[in-house]
Amino acid sequence: MAKALTLPADGLILDLEDAVPPSLKPATRPIVRRWLETLDFGGRERWVRMNPIFTEHAIPDLEETITARPDGYLVPKPRSAADVRQVAQALERLEEKHGIPFGSTKLILIATETPRGLLNIGEVAAASPRITALSWGIEDLGAAMGLPRVRDESARYLDIPRHARVMCAVAASAAGVEWLDTVYTDIPDLEGLRRECREGVAMGFSGKLSIHPSQVEVINQEFTPSKADAEDALALIAAFEEHARKGAGAFAWKGQMMDQPHLTRAEKIAERARQAGAARSATRTRPAMVSSPGRPSSMAAGSSPACATRSTSTSRPFTSGSSRSSPCPLGLSRMPPRPSRPCCRPSWDSSACSPSGVDCGTTTRGWPRPWCSPPAPSISSWRTRCSPT
Repeated sequence: MAKALTLPADGLILDLEDAVPPSLKPATRPIVRRWLETLDFGGRERWVRMNPIFTEHAIPDLEETITARPDGYLVPKPRSAADVRQVAQALERLEEKHGIPFGSTKLILIATETPRGLLNIGEVAAASPRITALSWGIEDLGAAMGLPRVRDESARYLDIPRHARVMCAVAASAAGVEWLDTVYTDIPDLEGLRRECREGVAMGFSGKLSIHPSQVEVINQEFTPSKADAEDALALIAAFEEHARKGAGAFAWKGQMMDQPHLTRAEKIAERARQAGAARSATRTRPAMVSSPGRPSSMAAGSSPACATRSTSTSRPFTSGSSRSSPCPLGLSRMPPRPSRPCCRPSWDSSACSPSGVDCGTTTRGWPRPWCSPPAPSISSWRTRCSPT
């Protein structure tokens, strides 16, 4: 653990899932909580990798560690939006019990570790406003599907893992959250890791999970925009501003036609570079994020922690909407807003929910508690069974 606290990454992920045998999980949870309460993480984010919500270990993981106020939880193997909502509901109850600000505990989902999760990844990614990032995994998915191998002879992904990787990026983008690339398991092969990082950057991933400290530097190098890339992005943004004043939305720049998608890409690069610079000025040498297995014996002996790095952090803040005017009798106007989501559709019962100022995610069944956890898609059936508060 001491070594993990020296790594140049955005955060530490304390693993209560695969790193800990079932018989040792009860004894490990208090140790993870104590680490969260007593260790100086140096500004790094503090995450706990919980057990899958459909196991007996998940709720005890949350109950034991929530009082130490981690930044959030990595949620493995979500099979559907219902699994994610179950985690969110448990967090709501625990936040209220311990006086923790509502919605302050975030989630990162490992969304493709089961066949069902991969098929449902769109609804999984949009299941809760607590979600700040989506990642993917292939080892558990490969085991569930009986895949003899997931890479070809040149160490590139075969079709099913390649599909999972693509869908992670698409679903996260559609949900308005970050997408983080999965681990590279061949620890000595740093050149293969570098190649995969570059592929990830080309796919829009903002960072990459890691399983060994030796991988962190390579990941940081590849996911942090170079000075030249940042300067080009800023120059292109300035060129767009200049041409906009002239009434031109498209123009030639360095021999290439530029239009709105190029501006969007340049703004993302500039923002990543800005955050990387801000992280370095705050004594964090790289804009990265780290994770560590929760096994007390191995960590005390200095075994290698699993690491995760990413180049930006775009957690959506939760703000109260209680001051907004709304005729919604269920108190739904207090729902934390999600700017990337549509507001309630006018086709809904207007007497129950105002179309303006109330965010409903993507479906009538998307309300997290305490505002509503409907038992059925029909608005008439769940209105009568949902407490106003």
